[in-house]
Amino acid sequence: MRAKFIANSGSFSTWTKGSSIWAGVRGALEDACSNSGFVIGDGSCIDLWRDIWCSPISLKDLINNDNNPWKNLHAKAGDTMSPYLKDLWIGAIWGGTKLIWHARSKKIFEDHIITLDKEKRNLGAPLHPSKRTDIKSCSWELPRKGEIKINADGVARGNPGKGGIGYIFKDCKGNVLDTLTKGLGLVTNYTAECQAIINGVASVASNGWLIVWMESDSKAAVEAFNSDNIA
Repeated sequence: MRAKFIANSGSFSTWTKGSSIWAGVRGALEDACSNSGFVIGDGSCIDLWRDIWCSPISLKDLINNDNNPWKNLHAKAGDTMSPYLKDLWIGAIWGGTKLIWHARSKKIFEDHIITLDKEKRNLGAPLHPSKRTDIKSCSWELPRKGEIKINADGVARGNPGKGGIGYIFKDCKGNVLDTLTKGLGLVTNYTAECQAIINGVASVASNGWLIVWMESDSKAAVEAFNSDNIA
């Protein structure tokens, strides 16, 4: 059916195919299309551009640009991300080019006032896009054999404010040897971080562990202990 009644561009053909039923099909085509949808499933049979699967009309009709290279766009809704994104980029570039050209023509021939905010609205783009999220990698390293690692942290709700500390001890295999949380009352963030380190070291001494790796996320507290200048 698709090969017989759909043109290479993806639109329904407008010429007669010599079919005894095509005239009747075409008569009801508009109503049928406007009330039709797709059960997506895995998306392997859904034409990303020409089928009505994510909006009231197809993406091809939504872009409405015959200069778009539709014959080269054949992604399926269930395709892997790479060809899917490739097709989307091509469609976005051609669709965006059309909008820019129309804005230019309105400015030159109709003396329209063109603003960035207005064109963003035409594109459906947010006027105040959210800030980019920076993703940073982090890792946790096991201590060496015979060594105990302490991860300590302190915090205050407000600065100063009601604070507390917590720490955890692990061995070279990642086994948890001990944990502790404790309230501190009214303290600053810096004081809470220092107290977490001090209490962690005190617990190490009480357990008889001799080789310890202390780890804290407070640069100020670490530098204070390294310089022997805790105030």
